[in-house]
Amino acid sequence: MGAWGVALFSDDTACDVRDEYRAALTEGLTPDAARDRVLDRFADALADPEEGPVVRLALAATAWKLGRLDAETRDRALEVIARGDGMDRWAEAGLAAKRATVLDNLAATLRQPQQAPAPMKPRRGFVSAWAVGEILGYRQATGLWLALHVVGHSDGGAGVFAVVNLLDWTGEAGPPPETELAQSGPVLFPPEWDLSMPKHADLCLLVTRKMEKDFARWKFHRTPAHRGPFDTQSLSYVGPALFERDIITAWRSRLRT
Repeated sequence: MGAWGVALFSDDTACDVRDEYRAALTEGLTPDAARDRVLDRFADALADPEEGPVVRLALAATAWKLGRLDAETRDRALEVIARGDGMDRWAEAGLAAKRATVLDNLAATLRQPQQAPAPMKPRRGFVSAWAVGEILGYRQATGLWLALHVVGHSDGGAGVFAVVNLLDWTGEAGPPPETELAQSGPVLFPPEWDLSMPKHADLCLLVTRKMEKDFARWKFHRTPAHRGPFDTQSLSYVGPALFERDIITAWRSRLRT
C-alpha cells in the first residue's frame, strides 16, 4: 500500500476505492450496488489488517460526500476508528497522533446528516453493448466462424470493454448448434503463442462501436464457467485482428501433442 501522508486520501488504496465507487455510480449502479462492487473488487485488501481499514474508511467518506452513505457502511467505518484498526504502522512512524486527529474528524463528519445525493454525470466514452454470458460469432476472412464468450467487462479508462474467451469451436456456418457450443470450452493461450499474452489469459477486446458490428450476436447465453480476476496478470488487450489467425487449429494440435 502506498501512503504519502496521514490524510485519508493520501493513500493509493483509498484513492482507488473512491474512484471505483464513483465510476460505479456513473455507470448507473444504485448506491447499494456500487458499494457491493467496491467490497467485491477490494476483497483481498479487506482481508489485510492494514489495507482493510483504509477500504472501509474511504468507502464511507466517499459515499457520505456524495450523499449516498448507508447506515451499515457508516457503522463499519466508525467501528474501525473506535477500535484503532490499522493504526500500528502510524504508531511505528511516530504519526499516530496526527492520524488519530484525521480519523476523529472523519468520525464527526460521518455522524453528521449528509447532503442530498449529488448528481453523477453519465460515463462518457465507449461502453460495450455485449452482455456477460453472451456468445458472439466472428467470421474470419477465410469464411470460417469463431465463437467468443463474454465473461466480464474491464474499464480501460477510454471506456468499458468486453472480456471474452475464445471457445474451442469453428465452422463454415454460424450460428452453430447449441449442442456443439455446450461442449466447447475456452481456448487458453500458452505464452509461446504471443509474448504479450500472459498464460491462460482472458482477452479484453478493444473495439469501437463500428467494429462491434463485425461480430454476430447469436442470441446464445451461457453463464461463464471461467472468470479471470481481471487484472494485468490475467488480461490481454487485443483487437479483432487476433481472430484472423488459425487459432483453433493450433490449439487442437497442441492438445494432441
